[in-house]
Amino acid sequence: MSSGNTCSMGSTVWDPVGILRDGQQQSKEAMPDCTVCAFAYGRSSGMILIGGNQRIGKCMFDITVYQFSRAWGLPNASPFCMKLEGYLKLGGVPYKIVEQNDPRKGPKNKIPYVKIDRQIMGDSEQIYEYLNSHHVIDLDEPLTEQERAIQHAMLSMCEESLYFVMLYSRWMDDANWDQVRDTLFAGMPKLVRPIITKQIRKKMQSDLISQGMGRHNLAEVYSIGAKHVNALGSYLGERSWFGGEQPVKLDVVAVSYLANILKPPIETPLQETVKMWPNLVSFTDRALKEIYGS
Repeated sequence: MSSGNTCSMGSTVWDPVGILRDGQQQSKEAMPDCTVCAFAYGRSSGMILIGGNQRIGKCMFDITVYQFSRAWGLPNASPFCMKLEGYLKLGGVPYKIVEQNDPRKGPKNKIPYVKIDRQIMGDSEQIYEYLNSHHVIDLDEPLTEQERAIQHAMLSMCEESLYFVMLYSRWMDDANWDQVRDTLFAGMPKLVRPIITKQIRKKMQSDLISQGMGRHNLAEVYSIGAKHVNALGSYLGERSWFGGEQPVKLDVVAVSYLANILKPPIETPLQETVKMWPNLVSFTDRALKEIYGS
């Protein structure tokens, strides 16, 4: 919203959605949202309240998470949205969710972002570091300094490379585009969906080319992704969690990517590589159940 209850396009709408995750009704609260902007990215917005048992000190913050609408039965089709919610869930930090499908409304033109009390903040890792610096959450507390260093490198591998392989499979691999378009933009009117999604896809492909992954062919991209998946499978080994006896940050990050590769009905060489690692498949199912309750 640019100011008051209107967006920059001049539309006004009040969405009185207010439901708890378990389906119980809470007191309704008017949430301003522009349906014109929302349709441009898929769906309109709503609010969900989440609670939890905090892992370290009591949280004194009022936290609202703005994230994309859910899809494919996943906690979120965006690994970054899924990861941020997983951090809060695993840390037992109470929060509210507002579904927001317009990245332009985020402080860095990206989703997810949060409102912590009156402060708006973007970037899932910077949000985690902020909460960690205020002693709200520390998921890596069980790890040694050496383990933290190794897992930081694994996390970077997922977010700085594997993410773009997954993005390539959705936005540049023609075999998957129809499924991606019809799922992620299901809330968009069918009449305008082909036009708007074509523009969005073109922008995503341009971004991938600028980043570098989009300059490779299909075989090269999936070969890069396979090396990352193989590294995760080898590193996990026979352990239940990357943290050993209990999940840590890397467990949340890993399941956010693995679930987004395994669960959508998108058949890719990357998905086949994950399926070759039974420990990663069982880890994904376990993490979805024990971290996300799904």
